[in-house]
Amino acid sequence: MNALPSPGRWRRPWFLAWPQPALVACLLAVVMTLAIPQPAWSAAMGLAWGSGVVDVRQQLDCDLEIHEHSDEGVVYTGEDLHLGALPVHRLRALIAPETGLQRLVVALPPQDSSEVLAALRARYGAPVSTSHEDGSQDWMWMTQDDCIHALRIPGEDFLLTYRPVRLDLSQL
Repeated sequence: MNALPSPGRWRRPWFLAWPQPALVACLLAVVMTLAIPQPAWSAAMGLAWGSGVVDVRQQLDCDLEIHEHSDEGVVYTGEDLHLGALPVHRLRALIAPETGLQRLVVALPPQDSSEVLAALRARYGAPVSTSHEDGSQDWMWMTQDDCIHALRIPGEDFLLTYRPVRLDLSQL
């Protein structure tokens, strides 16, 4: 038998000549890496949904005090924090014993609302919904991990509420 290919016969390029088991192993490694669930990161203050109170205190670098106990978990409050260079009047975090951080409410001075809204619009695009009732305004953004609600009521603090997304958009 002739070991050399005949002159008119097609020859596979070198990149198609890789051993098939190695190619299958590489593809399997990529699929496994993508399939392993990763913690969902909140858009607010670098926190991760599901974090415990110790992790939240450490990330925020502040003392959180128990405000109240509810059926959903424990509501902690913190004061005199900063979101970037903006002062935060109050922060409330709902932390459930089994599931960790579930909601975050940040109260900012009303004069900072335009800057915060502009930053949210620049980062996430136009809000999903807006409404205007009795002088109050609210906006909502939905990211891959967060549902962000902004509320501006004349004469009161500007509120930002963060919670994990409960809908899987691919199932709608």
